Amino acid sequence: MPTPLARDSAAHDDLLAKCFSPLDQEELLSRAALVSRRWRAVSTRPELVRSVKFLGSECGDGAAAVRAAHSLLRWMQRHGQAVRSLDLGLEVYVELSAVVQNEMVSLLDGCVSVCAGSLECLELHLSDFNHMLGSWVAAAHRLEDLRLSGLACMTAWATLEHMASLQRLDLWAGEWQLGTAVALPASLTRLSIDLHQAEEMPAQVAALTNLRSLTLDFVQYSAASMASLRHLTSLQHASFEYCELPDSLSELTQLEVLKVVNPRGEASAVAASLDGALRRLTQLTGLWLDGMPAAAVGLALLAPLAHLQWLYLQSRNTPQG
Repeated sequence: MPTPLARDSAAHDDLLAKCFSPLDQEELLSRAALVSRRWRAVSTRPELVRSVKFLGSECGDGAAAVRAAHSLLRWMQRHGQAVRSLDLGLEVYVELSAVVQNEMVSLLDGCVSVCAGSLECLELHLSDFNHMLGSWVAAAHRLEDLRLSGLACMTAWATLEHMASLQRLDLWAGEWQLGTAVALPASLTRLSIDLHQAEEMPAQVAALTNLRSLTLDFVQYSAASMASLRHLTSLQHASFEYCELPDSLSELTQLEVLKVVNPRGEASAVAASLDGALRRLTQLTGLWLDGMPAAAVGLALLAPLAHLQWLYLQSRNTPQG
């Protein structure tokens, strides 16, 4: 049995941990942890290190970012097993040599690898690194939410089929490759693709039969290549922003929410596509139309939408091709 003094000490630590919980990671580790050894010990309790965020861009320059990343890796090696959510932004807005870039990527992989088996949410902001994902992927069996972002010139290679728990995937990069075979896990329910410069939508997207939410933003996919979206029979929310509308839009009759922002194409073609779709998408409860040709936002088009609960309409006056 613990002594009364030990029980009092444990209760004091529990209370202290509750007081620490509103603090962000920087305040916790750079201020509270420096007050005393006891505060330092409490500051690294598992419940206080479940979420970790690191932004290399706040370090000032590349050399400082590398030093900070080394410190983060050492800290992760001691406490990373408790981390459930990891947000790493190793981008720095200065030109880096190839050697330094490779070192940064290695540090990033090291930080993720330490906690890969316990991670539930991971965000990687890779800037212009050409990055191969794979050293930690096989261990990330609990990962539910993965977000990869970078600038238009970032290239990422990823094979994600082993992530059986993955439900949300955000890909924000001009170039990326999914790898061979079935690279997107069938467990995905939410997918967002931004800035992808390929003209053809990856065929694997249409094979995600459990997908309930899809966002395509600033992608270069042709309307014809997106026609296979008709196979996504579980899809409830669809968003098409600054891109063409899929040829099969009118066939997505199970949709509950549709968002269209500044669609690419001739105004008459956009209006015709939307007109045909809204006549059949009668299950819609929410509709967002922004930057639309004037001909595409007539209230008469809304007549078939008997279940509509909310609506946002904004037309544009200038033609867009």
